[in-house]
Amino acid sequence: MLLERKGVDWKIDDKEVVLSNVELGKGKWGRVSVGTFRRCSVAVKQMHQEIITQQHIWRMDREIYILSQLHHPNIIKFIGAVFDMSFNRMIITEIMDISLLNAYENQELTPDLSCRPAILSIMCDIAQGLNYLHCLPDPVIHHDIDSDNVLLKSVGGRKWKAKISDFGSANFVRLSYNPYPGAIAYSAPETERGLYEQLYKKQTPKIDSFSYGILLCEAITCQFPEPTLFQSLLQKVQLSSV
Repeated sequence: MLLERKGVDWKIDDKEVVLSNVELGKGKWGRVSVGTFRRCSVAVKQMHQEIITQQHIWRMDREIYILSQLHHPNIIKFIGAVFDMSFNRMIITEIMDISLLNAYENQELTPDLSCRPAILSIMCDIAQGLNYLHCLPDPVIHHDIDSDNVLLKSVGGRKWKAKISDFGSANFVRLSYNPYPGAIAYSAPETERGLYEQLYKKQTPKIDSFSYGILLCEAITCQFPEPTLFQSLLQKVQLSSV
């Protein structure tokens, strides 16, 4: 097992983590809540109890392992994890102020020219985070780059520090096939399972680059990508000779 190979210096006793009722986010695999660890506010990710299977346990263990290897100012800081041989899993990370998605929705960021420096800084942060992942000795593909998985911390005024979060879909390039692509509107055509099997190609970091391009267009316009466009793009790729 991945976690058995690397020791347990990240292991946290579940008694040290106090959960609150404040929910930061929820997805199909789990939810993220505000918690307290050693008197500090943290973000706590847990799986939905009703969908726990051995596959989901393995998926979360992989996320813990990958996060434990990452150290970069534009990657969410991993603090530790609650891990035992039962179904109890919690991922503890630093807590941020807001997601890029929420910044659009709350009009913290707008297409106005006055926001361009902040948007440029955020996109540079994301690019640096992705470059770090892709240039590791054992490169990592995030597989789920979208505005909901970019978290922001205010650094004063209208300036933000951006960090890539949610590594639930991430994997190493050497183990690159992922049957669970991220948000469809941001997904590269080759992540579609049928096309992948048809072309027999390994998934590469270019998947994240495609998603970053969509995110860049979203950042400039402050308009969300249209999911139905993915299907038309996919059809064009499937009909081409590529």
